[in-house]
Amino acid sequence: MCRDLAYRSPGKLFGDPVPADLARLPELRARLKAVLSQIKFESLYIPLAVGWHVDHQLTHLAAQDWWDDARTLFFEDMPYALVPHLTIYRLRELGILPGMGGNIWSAAFQAARGFAGLAPIQNRNIATRWGAGLVAGLFLARQLAKHRRRWISRGHCWDPVVEHVSDTALRKREAAFRYTSQVGEYFRGREDWNAQFESAALGSVERFWKIKQGSQS
Repeated sequence: MCRDLAYRSPGKLFGDPVPADLARLPELRARLKAVLSQIKFESLYIPLAVGWHVDHQLTHLAAQDWWDDARTLFFEDMPYALVPHLTIYRLRELGILPGMGGNIWSAAFQAARGFAGLAPIQNRNIATRWGAGLVAGLFLARQLAKHRRRWISRGHCWDPVVEHVSDTALRKREAAFRYTSQVGEYFRGREDWNAQFESAALGSVERFWKIKQGSQS
């Protein structure tokens, strides 16, 4: 979807899906249902759409029929979840966390600083980094203000699920680094990956979210 002409600018790529794509969702859900009904699986992983990349939003919506399936886990989208405030704003938008106030400009400044630490900015010269940081700050302020207006206070009850993945972290990292067209855009190397994903206290962990069965907050 992101290759569509409708999504060529960053504002569109991280904006709302266009009506034509939303109209395709019933067909996509039917196709997913046909495929998944033929497969025995223990877990189904669905993006939360942290960061609001349009592809992730559409995937999140296309899997709506499985949101409250006991086997479903929602994952926090990388690398957007590494940027301060993006995950919290998305969780509040979905009603997973209660909506709270806060200064948009302060949040945008912190988010821009976090984004500036990622490879797309760090791989540029200092003048470009400063300029990109300013543009990112303004863009993020707009994004956060827009999605704060969409915070909801009621929805399903959700539980966080934290999994220790130290035993498989190395294999996962090496598999990710084979995706050279993407991973190099967000991580400056394996040490940068390790620094982003590993906790000195916990080792390598991943957090997912799960809807409580039969619950409504």
